[in-house]
Amino acid sequence: MTASWTVIPAAFVFTPPKRNATRNWPLRLSLATLTSWHATLVFRMQFNLPATRELARERGDLMYDGVGMNAALLVTGWIPPLIVTAVLIAVYSIFTRHSGVTDDGVVHAETADEATEP
Repeated sequence: MTASWTVIPAAFVFTPPKRNATRNWPLRLSLATLTSWHATLVFRMQFNLPATRELARERGDLMYDGVGMNAALLVTGWIPPLIVTAVLIAVYSIFTRHSGVTDDGVVHAETADEATEP
């Protein structure tokens, strides 16, 4: 689950935009959050839930059904990827602002003397 909360948002934040386009941060934020949330739910249903049920069965807990964690992920599972994506966007924006790199990946000269013609 941790990988879906970090790797997926990082892919949405650091993927360069198409040529002659700017980064649409609200769209990227919402897509990263929803995709990460979906991946977390799929991982929970496909791998984590069967494993925890088997572990509970081995311990003799025949009443464990995993409903609590399922409900928690459905209701609040979007919050961690939202926070991670927002932090990654902030870090990326601060880095590009200080390095002089624009959203299109081109380094622009700070002064007119350093500017070169294409």
